Order: sequence, then C-alpha cells, then structure tokens
Amino acid sequence: MPAPGDGPHAYVFTLFALSTPLDVDAGASPDEARDALDAAGAVEVATFTGTYER
Repeated sequence: MPAPGDGPHAYVFTLFALSTPLDVDAGASPDEARDALDAAGAVEVATFTGTYER
C-alpha cells in the first residue's frame, strides 16, 4: 500500500490459463514459479492493471 501522499501506484495482476496443473512446491521462489509456468504451457494470459492512491 502506498504511503499517504506518495501518489498513485500501479498494481499489475496476471492470470494464466494452463493446459496442465502447475508443478511447483509451496514456498517456491519466483524464478521456480516462472519456470513451472513456462513448462505448464499457458493456453491464455490476461493482465489487469489497477492504480491506488491514498
């Protein structure tokens, strides 16, 4: 959450539709998660960007 008066911050969310279940353990690093996403084969990808300011 941005600090009050810090101006708007952008938050980007990406949703992946996969052709196979994601093979990654809980607590995986971001790099491990990205590698698992690449291996799973995304069928579709959607991105949503929201802004928030306090």
